[in-house]
Amino acid sequence: FCHAARRGGCACGAGNYGKGGKPALSKLHLCPARFGACEQASDQAGDWDQEVVEQHVASQATKTFRSASGVLKFPFLVPAGPYDQMWDWDSLFMGVALLKYGSLEYLAGTMKNFLDHTNLTTGEVQGCLQPSGATGVIYHAKPVVVQGAWLAAKHNTTHGAVAAAQPFVEFEKQMRALLDYWDRAPQRHAATGLRVLHDQLEGGSDNLVTSQCPSKFSPCWVPTDAFTLASVDTHVFLYREHQAFAKLCDAWASHAQKSSDDGSLLHYQGLAREHRERAEDILAVMERYLWSEESGYYMAYNVSTGQRIENKVWLMGMPLWAGPGVVSEARAGRVTDALFAPENGMLSKWGFRSTSSTDTRYSNTNEIKPYSNWRGPVWTNANAVLLYGMASHGKQLRDRAVQVASSVVHALADDLRVSGTWHECLSSDTGVGLAAPGFLSWDTLGGILNSTVATGNDPFAL
Repeated sequence: FCHAARRGGCACGAGNYGKGGKPALSKLHLCPARFGACEQASDQAGDWDQEVVEQHVASQATKTFRSASGVLKFPFLVPAGPYDQMWDWDSLFMGVALLKYGSLEYLAGTMKNFLDHTNLTTGEVQGCLQPSGATGVIYHAKPVVVQGAWLAAKHNTTHGAVAAAQPFVEFEKQMRALLDYWDRAPQRHAATGLRVLHDQLEGGSDNLVTSQCPSKFSPCWVPTDAFTLASVDTHVFLYREHQAFAKLCDAWASHAQKSSDDGSLLHYQGLAREHRERAEDILAVMERYLWSEESGYYMAYNVSTGQRIENKVWLMGMPLWAGPGVVSEARAGRVTDALFAPENGMLSKWGFRSTSSTDTRYSNTNEIKPYSNWRGPVWTNANAVLLYGMASHGKQLRDRAVQVASSVVHALADDLRVSGTWHECLSSDTGVGLAAPGFLSWDTLGGILNSTVATGNDPFAL
């Protein structure tokens, strides 16, 4: 048989067949010509990859589910493997990926837990919580909590979005505090209006090369490093947060109208308008400072030095995911071209790299402490964001995204074939799984990635 492996194009199995006549988990070698057209075999291999991934997700999904415990009053999600805590963006990604396996109440509960721990005065809440309290690892939760709440309501097909949004109304003040947090100094840089992270680790791409020193966990860290990094992920997530809050307000307004509560109706209608305007303001700042017309992709910015950070990293294309009409079709095409350009070193055989292979700090080191490695490996969540973004910008970009989605799913399937489990990322040089064996989290997106990218049906669309 001929098995399409992205590592070598068309490849042959060693003659060891598994259930249903499918190739077992065996070594591969390149196909001689007599095995015929590789394209047909590639389709078959893609089906086998998909089945391997889906079976793993189905058998492991409930390992991410946790009942309310300790200070966490609501059911919640954990990434599994070495991670038994509740993490911000992990929960967003796996909560949506695992909807068909019953994750909805855990997605909703996770966001309620973060909101329950939000300081109403300052809007502060850490990004990693456990039943005993905050862990102190993530300075502040990424701006994903409000959109996580809205997506939990939107995907509630039993009760409908309006009814499912109503339980979140008790957290209106916490949501507003979370959003206001990013409009105060030092999170909002006075001179530019850019929103800045306390450190690189807070952003989730732990040691990404957009920072010289990622966080307090590095000996190079000094207090003046704090609140200097402006990055597109913060702005895209914040744009989506304000839009999600506006949609929650729309739902609450609809409920108020049905209840003939005119005061609440006007209140929520006003909030919806306000937050849509604030969302647009965030985009305008991002476009002004973080888009490079010369290079054709998005960059980071150091507000302390007033200089753009030109390192090529996966975030160069994240704004494509912000939503319909946010990035023009022409600009989306330029960004996609930059991601695919061989000279930029972003595309590997297993998906997009976290950091360009041309970067001086490029590395596929297998590490997890003090940071997970975002200086080269392929990460499923980063690829999903980029691919859903491309797929939302017309058939031509969607077709390109489909090819990469297939490579990512193949890589996830191969990790299972080789090691019997998943890891949090994959070497972009060899495809080998790196760090955190037993990891589930956003790798579970592999179960839906091919189909949703191919149809342009982004499950994270607001």
